[in-house]
Amino acid sequence: MDMKFFCIAFVILIISTKSATSQTIYKISHPIDLENHAYVDSAGVLIIPFGKFYNGPDMIKDSTIGILWSMKGKEPGGFWAVNNKGQELFQIVHKDGPDEFHGGLIRIYGKDNLMGFANMKGEIVISPRYVFVSPFYDGIIATFCEGCPANYYKTISKVSVLEKEEAKISEMKPKFGAIDRQGKVVIEPTNAKRYDELKKEYLSRKK
Repeated sequence: MDMKFFCIAFVILIISTKSATSQTIYKISHPIDLENHAYVDSAGVLIIPFGKFYNGPDMIKDSTIGILWSMKGKEPGGFWAVNNKGQELFQIVHKDGPDEFHGGLIRIYGKDNLMGFANMKGEIVISPRYVFVSPFYDGIIATFCEGCPANYYKTISKVSVLEKEEAKISEMKPKFGAIDRQGKVVIEPTNAKRYDELKKEYLSRKK
């Protein structure tokens, strides 16, 4: 009898745990500030309160992350990956808006604004270690910079100082190489080459 009760309790525990981790949360709008959103679960329980984020997807599932615009407490206008528990995982690289997924990966910021990549599940697959790295535009390679100054991307994203900073960076003679989607260097850094040139070189080596 006791063993039967234990087995039933164990099954209930597994089901309830699975339900908690596989929940979908849904966006609701503030009654006055319509761009101020909160998220609730299917039972109406508040998971992410108002006052933390602007905008975001209509729902966040356990299998994907949501990209939300932080309202305060972080860099102004910063975009963050958030899971279905309301946990902020990492900051998304952004310019005029948040980066998009390319080849199933999206650029993220880590310590000291170094860039890396995460997948749609919120798993970091290439740790942040690049001053600058491009998206995997075609899902094939991403180009990274060797010799670019710290905060390179955030600096050149400011239009008002773009020409001045580009001239300064050009004097440093940065080199660009390429990595694959596992983070393996497939083309060692060479003199500044455009993305298309490095992609062509990589594909010619694969033949």
